Amino acid sequence: MGTAIVPTPNLNAMTFQERLQKGSLGEIIVINHLKEKGYLVYTHPKQAHPVDMVCFDDNYRMFFVEVKTKPKLNSYNGTGIDYRHFEIYKQLRDSYNTELYIYFVDFSVGSIYGNEINTLIKPVVSFENDEIVRYPFTVGRGRNKVIIFSLENMVEIAKINNNSRKINLDTIRLFL
Repeated sequence: MGTAIVPTPNLNAMTFQERLQKGSLGEIIVINHLKEKGYLVYTHPKQAHPVDMVCFDDNYRMFFVEVKTKPKLNSYNGTGIDYRHFEIYKQLRDSYNTELYIYFVDFSVGSIYGNEINTLIKPVVSFENDEIVRYPFTVGRGRNKVIIFSLENMVEIAKINNNSRKINLDTIRLFL
């Protein structure tokens, strides 16, 4: 049983297994944060699932949480997700008539940020890199299509400290 300090990963140099471990670490950090805030958190370890967590507040109001462990974009003041996943999240939100939050665990800035999907898709116009940018927008096609959300529509959920990066390797394996 070992403990690892996970550095900020370089996605281009990471294997699929390393990306899974990084994603699991992000999920564990968010689960711990939500539990510390008093939420009941249910996950689906070791199997495919449409959303990472089903949560309940102290009044048993249900909501969904999806975690993306990735840094913000370098060239825009935003971050994004796979468009096919976005469509699934909207369908879940609508089918269950409940809120769905997308949280981004960003080790590069030491923060968890995000918001409810209805807030993420609100239009934002900004001036970046000498051009007008209208969020949300999509890039790519087909299986490579990504929707980009403005960071202006996101709130900081929590800071990530170095202790958050220390995780028992056996705990990560529970999620794989």
